[in-house]
Amino acid sequence: MKFSDLKGVRFFGGVVVAYGALLVIDSATASEAALKSGTILYSLFPVFALVILITALVNYFLKPARFVKHFGADSGNKGWFLSLASGVLSHGPMYAWYP
Repeated sequence: MKFSDLKGVRFFGGVVVAYGALLVIDSATASEAALKSGTILYSLFPVFALVILITALVNYFLKPARFVKHFGADSGNKGWFLSLASGVLSHGPMYAWYP
């Protein structure tokens, strides 16, 4: 494992250090920030759980070999259209994902 593979861990560590520094400097603000962060994570948890569930179901039921004929190099315009449509549908508007 390379050091560059730990970007998420390094970011999380930086956040923990920042909260720790804020706790030493101003404990009331640190408590308020931690409470607000917890509230946001709590409200996003159902969305994350649903996305993980849907992704797991799609990976379980839809095998990559089925998509090669529709999205592969020989798919032509149909492949471009399906790629574009699936990209738009999977991202959607942010206000719909995180009301």
